[in-house]
Amino acid sequence: MKHRRDGRRTGRRGQVWYGDYIIATVMFVLMVLIYYEFSSNLSQEEETTTTDILMQSKIVSNDLMSEGMPTGWNATDVQRFGLSTANRIDAKKMRRYADIPYEKTLYRFKTNYNHYMFLQDRDGNVRLIGGVCGAGHPAVNSTMSSYGPVAYYSRNGGDEHLVAAGLGLPLIRFNDSNITRFLENVGDYPLAVVEDPQFNASVIGALADYLRKGGNLVVTRRVLDNASGAFLDWRYVRNDSCGNENATVLAEDPFVDLSVGSSVRFTGCPHIEGGDGLIAGFLYNESHAAIASWRYGNGWVYYFSDFSLQGQNGSLPSLGEELVMGLSDGRCTQPDYASLDPDNLISSTRFITHRADILKMVVYLWRG
Repeated sequence: MKHRRDGRRTGRRGQVWYGDYIIATVMFVLMVLIYYEFSSNLSQEEETTTTDILMQSKIVSNDLMSEGMPTGWNATDVQRFGLSTANRIDAKKMRRYADIPYEKTLYRFKTNYNHYMFLQDRDGNVRLIGGVCGAGHPAVNSTMSSYGPVAYYSRNGGDEHLVAAGLGLPLIRFNDSNITRFLENVGDYPLAVVEDPQFNASVIGALADYLRKGGNLVVTRRVLDNASGAFLDWRYVRNDSCGNENATVLAEDPFVDLSVGSSVRFTGCPHIEGGDGLIAGFLYNESHAAIASWRYGNGWVYYFSDFSLQGQNGSLPSLGEELVMGLSDGRCTQPDYASLDPDNLISSTRFITHRADILKMVVYLWRG
């Protein structure tokens, strides 16, 4: 009897142990299945996020490669950002885009991902276009490292206000004695500045060809050697009959730091008339442009009745300097993302023409 009781106890212990083993095994299998299911879902979620960022980066880069909407958009009326005109990078649109508040770009792109864009040449250098190294997330750091040279023409005995203002750019200087060399070599420079030149019609024709190839031109005061004549889609008028004259700023421009409605005073009143792109008009006739900017060929033209102008806060010698710096080219440091610790950093690239070069537009999107 005693031995039977011991045997029953042993059988019960075996049954309890076997049951515990089954339960533990089932729990282990369930934990393994849950782990693999979680890992699979996590991997799928990361893959979905990466795919979504890649798709968004392509959408953003496609928008930036376009001319935008409207094609001549500004900060007030923009519906879609675009940085090109006639399939070329547009320096003025580049500056406008960089000046837009970052939150507004997120809204227009309809994305929650962070973004940043910049332009590279074939050697991997980050290019300065429109005075801008890149645009997007404000924590990304890229700064100007050097400016390219600017062709600068001043007539012997004429104005040299930009030089007097201490323009901080490398100027390759030309004058009457080497005007032929100026015209032969101007195509090597992204920007030509001419002060009070009094050119003849053949020189204007050569400059028109320079603009068609993507150059930019800034002209002041007396454009032609005649009292009046055609000037790159406008009509120039010397108008020697007036003294110092006030003009009203009628339109904003990203390279001309003057507020709409403000008044500026010019020495004399040579002007241009009859074209599109009026920025400031003389009070006696606001259709007579004291300052104007317009697209000609594949470049931008700016006309100033005079760089020696006075504003409400005194002399404005820096106005021409800011304009010239905006229209010239240069190089920048590589973008620095170190402070961001971005997650899922994805890039999309496109190619776009800039003068005679092909540049790579790089657009980065990321979560974080």
